[in-house]
Amino acid sequence: MRYVGIYNADGTILGELCYVVGKLRGTTSCSLCDITHGKVRPRKDFFAACAEAAIQIELLHRNEATSDQLAAAGVLPALIVEVEGTWQCVLTASDLEECAGSPAQLISRLQA
Repeated sequence: MRYVGIYNADGTILGELCYVVGKLRGTTSCSLCDITHGKVRPRKDFFAACAEAAIQIELLHRNEATSDQLAAAGVLPALIVEVEGTWQCVLTASDLEECAGSPAQLISRLQA
C-alpha cells in the first residue's frame, strides 16, 4: 500500500516560518508534525517504527499534495492511502491527534 501523510503546513521557507511562529503562539498545530518531528529535526523513532513494521509513509506538505490527495484527506493533517488508483483517508486529523505524538500509536492504528 502507498501511504501518504499530509501536513497541515506548507513546505516553503515562508510556510515553515509561519508554522513555527504559529506553533509558538499556539495558533497553529499539526498532529502529524508532532508524530514525525521533534523540536528541530525529524524523529528517528518515527522512521524506526515505520521500518520495524515494514510500512512506508511518504510525507508531504499541503502545497506539495495533489488536488485528489487533498480532496481525500479533507481536514489536515491526514494520512491517506492509494487503493486501485483512488485516494482514501485512513487516519483523520482527529485520529492523528489521538496518537498524542506517538509514532508507535500511529503504526498501531495502521496495523489495526
